[in-house]
Amino acid sequence: MPNLQTNLEYKDPNIVIWRSGRPEDPYKPRMDSLPVINGIITLLEIPSEIHKVRISGFTEVVYETYKKKSDLAPDEFLVDYATGIVQFHPDQEAKTHLCIYQGKGKILTSATRIYTMARNNPDVVKTVQDFVDETKDYLSKLDRKLIDINDALEKSREATDKATIAADNAIVATHNAELATQAAYDAADSAIVIRKDSVDQYDDLNIVYPDPQNGWTVTINTTGDVYRFDGKSGQWEHVGNVFGAAIPFVSEITDGLLKKEDYRKFVVRSIIFQFPKMLAQGVQSALMQFPLDGEIVKAYAFCSEGGSAHPLEVAIEKISSADYDSGGVWQNILSTNIAINPNSTKGTTPVIQTTDVTAGDYFRINALRLDNNIKGVTIQIDVNTKNK
Repeated sequence: MPNLQTNLEYKDPNIVIWRSGRPEDPYKPRMDSLPVINGIITLLEIPSEIHKVRISGFTEVVYETYKKKSDLAPDEFLVDYATGIVQFHPDQEAKTHLCIYQGKGKILTSATRIYTMARNNPDVVKTVQDFVDETKDYLSKLDRKLIDINDALEKSREATDKATIAADNAIVATHNAELATQAAYDAADSAIVIRKDSVDQYDDLNIVYPDPQNGWTVTINTTGDVYRFDGKSGQWEHVGNVFGAAIPFVSEITDGLLKKEDYRKFVVRSIIFQFPKMLAQGVQSALMQFPLDGEIVKAYAFCSEGGSAHPLEVAIEKISSADYDSGGVWQNILSTNIAINPNSTKGTTPVIQTTDVTAGDYFRINALRLDNNIKGVTIQIDVNTKNK
């Protein structure tokens, strides 16, 4: 890794993809439904400080106020408009919130500026670019080794031919040819690499691969260690660690890349309505616009304090962006509405009759029956966007 004091370290600037906010280049409306991890949410774009970040049921605290009291209440959040990081109270850990804001753009960081600590050596820092360079070097060495093997095989064939021609020295020549051939085959066998699916623990090798073949190579997810099966010795031999050439899959005990199977778990986006207190029956004032195409997979409701006399019955109504602009008719997406019965905090399971969602559709809540004693009502609509 280059010395951090040299000018060479500053030749890879960050790339800024920025909107001006003018009419010809406006900010982009964003609705990010993200979980709180380690007390923060990192928005998918940098938010506009002029338009602010809005989270239903929460109050934004300005930085000057936060400096005076140095902590946040459970219903407060703090936004760093330079980085797009939203800070929450510890009680919000692992909870998902819908953040509404105007996106200004993104800041892309060079691979030479992303670093990690080398395993078992906390004083050594490596960047992602270092890993890429080391991978290229590893592949180059492997190519050279294959060339050496081909040369050895060619020499073996030449030695065999000479042994056939030189009948008087057949025994010696044949012996030498056999030795050369065996050495070439041994070299070839030792260079065979057949990549197999990784396993979580070393002990899983013999379980997942009970009959391994020469050259099978497996990565251990939890440590990044790489093992190759040697057909001659019949043993799994440690041949390196992926930190020297690549980045492993993420696990509970190590950082790394996200698998495609895990990525698919994050394609469900949620539309969330929160009403600390419903004051009147009928259409509520809250209005949400969903930015993606998708399919509604679930709708449910719950409250912090149930009513005492009457159930709360709500309909979820939807209208397209075009019909909204032209004053069209709202449609109830439920054939059986959601009801929260007296002295209960969870709603009934509705029957959804309209599941398709088009980017730009608006949603609202219509309270058909209401008990004014009910408090803290939350209505959530889950939309699957992975096939859209």
